[in-house]
Amino acid sequence: MEDHSHNSHSWFWKLLINSKVISFLCIILLVLLIIFVYTKIAFVFNPVWQIIGLLLLPMIISGIFFYMLNPLVNILTKKFKCQRLLVITIIFIILAILLCWAIFSIIPMISYEWNELLTNWPSYLDKIDRVIKSLSTKSEINSISKRLSIFKIKNHSGTDYVNQILLATTNSFNNILSKLAYIVISLITSPLILFYLLKDSGHFSDYVAHFLPTKTRPEFKKIMHQVNTQMSNYIRGKVLVALGAFVVYLIGYSLIGLNYALLVGAVAGLLTFVPYVGSVIALIPVLIISYFTSIGMVIKVLIVYFVEQFIEGRILTPTVIGNSMKIYPITILVIIVVGGKLWGLAGVILAVPVYAAIKVIVQEVFYWYQQKSGLYK
Repeated sequence: MEDHSHNSHSWFWKLLINSKVISFLCIILLVLLIIFVYTKIAFVFNPVWQIIGLLLLPMIISGIFFYMLNPLVNILTKKFKCQRLLVITIIFIILAILLCWAIFSIIPMISYEWNELLTNWPSYLDKIDRVIKSLSTKSEINSISKRLSIFKIKNHSGTDYVNQILLATTNSFNNILSKLAYIVISLITSPLILFYLLKDSGHFSDYVAHFLPTKTRPEFKKIMHQVNTQMSNYIRGKVLVALGAFVVYLIGYSLIGLNYALLVGAVAGLLTFVPYVGSVIALIPVLIISYFTSIGMVIKVLIVYFVEQFIEGRILTPTVIGNSMKIYPITILVIIVVGGKLWGLAGVILAVPVYAAIKVIVQEVFYWYQQKSGLYK
């Protein structure tokens, strides 16, 4: 009886319990069950998501500056052997001085070029319209016009149309005011969040680990350290690459005499945060501006673009970021598309580092499962 029980237990253990396929299917079943339960009680988490949405912009701003300044704070604290709070205060004073300099020098120049571009943009559109008409037949233009006749009023009186315009204008004005207030509040709260992040750097993981079982604390701290390293390398590297791209574009566009060189260089530098796609998007308005200057200017712009891409791809990115992310280019493109579809601009910017952090967590949890289960020996 004991042998039979042992054999049946061994059979059950080998085919069901000690099976990689069954274990994998059980994990998938549990994940799907959690997702199903969440869909039934999603309303409970709505206040949480609203709070996260309100804190998202200031957390992004403070997080970027944290990963840029935290290594500098650590180095200065160790080198001069002074209090961390004093170093943070001095850095904040320097940042305030640089911000004032930017407000009174660089930002007015960008604002001037922006206003000039807005003034000249209708003429650019008129030229584009004439080019399109010259390349199209009259029947094709009429067909396009019929499809684009979205402003045609049908079965509405003039009073109804005016009421709709007033309602839409009021809603738009309220939305603009609310978004402007949100941006102002975010800019005010971001330095406060940044200050406390720099002040308490290194204590967050210890504080959270204090609530976990003792045996799991080392693994948790290891995962947090790896996630922090991935985020730090990517964000700090991206900021430096964006600054480098801005400098290259500014110098290149200034040398070839392109209009609005400072503005389009700044936009191109910011769009560098979006891998692969950002630089192409930044090139489109530059080509439009250069096209109505001369064909030679278009060729010069393309030369500057390819020179910058070579410097960014061969020098800046390998030197500053390296291959620490270890993510395939096609995977990055899919992540960007999904992030942009789900969370807009914030999703496009944060999709890659968040994916890298989740990847580290999943890898470490799977490694722990391999060691504990004994199924992969």
